[in-house]
Amino acid sequence: MERGTSPLGGRTEERMEDRDTCPEARRRIVEQLRAWTPEERFERTIGLYQLGVELQIAGERARRPDASEEELRFRAGVRRIGRDLARRAYGADHPWIDG
Repeated sequence: MERGTSPLGGRTEERMEDRDTCPEARRRIVEQLRAWTPEERFERTIGLYQLGVELQIAGERARRPDASEEELRFRAGVRRIGRDLARRAYGADHPWIDG
């Protein structure tokens, strides 16, 4: 992939929304993104993914405060990857799997 392009196509700066970002901030963001090494991009991507998982679990915990950590992780997994794949990934022998 060409440097400065999005995996979805087009230049990175063309994909960013201008509605809530002033031009100077947008320029700095693009500049920083371009300066990151592939390792830094990977680490930040993994970190954001993990944050998303933890937010999903927190949402499940808010909906089901009495649920076990295992159940919360499974339910968050269902939201993320679907019920069938979550069953294969987390196991299908839990009493709350169909609930």
